[in-house]
Order: sequence, then structure tokens, then C-alpha cells
Amino acid sequence: MSVPPNVSAVPDNAESAAPVDSAVLIASAERELGAFMKVVSDTFGPKEARLAAYDWIDELDSRQSLPVSGTHDWRSLTAAAASRLARRLNAGCPDSDCYQVEEPVL
Repeated sequence: MSVPPNVSAVPDNAESAAPVDSAVLIASAERELGAFMKVVSDTFGPKEARLAAYDWIDELDSRQSLPVSGTHDWRSLTAAAASRLARRLNAGCPDSDCYQVEEPVL
């Protein structure tokens, strides 16, 4: 799985980096997000994977700067998105239609 169409994995407020560093950073973000989406999709289905991807991107967008030290920083972002997923799934609802998740306008 990949980032939803027309959605950048880089937040608008991110500090700029050198072009080569940006390419590596984006590739590592896409790998982390893709792995997260695959696990969520395999476990909870494609609808939850899509919502989890939006959570992940939302977490990234809330950061003041992009991760700089590699996968450890992406993992903390993934953990935050997984926490959102867990809260949503543990809301006591029999199905995913009983809560609202706002999808970003693309």
C-alpha cells in the first residue's frame, strides 16, 4: 500500500532539507506508512487502513519538523497513529460507522 492519492507525506510546515536528503526522507516515510497500512489492512481491513493512514499523516502534519535520525522517529509517529487506531477500535462501537473520522480534503 502507499500514501493515498494526492496526499503528500511531507507536512506543509516542514523545514526544508537538501534535495537528496528529502528524497531519502520521503522514501523512508513512504516505507513506514506503507508497512503500517499493510498491517492494519491485513488485521482490520482496507477501510481501517485508509483511516489509519489519515491518522498517520495527521500526526506527521502536527509535528514542528520532520524526523532526522531515521526509522526511530518514523516509528514514534506510527506508534501515535496506532494509538489513535486503538482508541477508535476500543470506542465500544460494533462497527466503524458509529464514529466520525474527518478525511482530509484532497
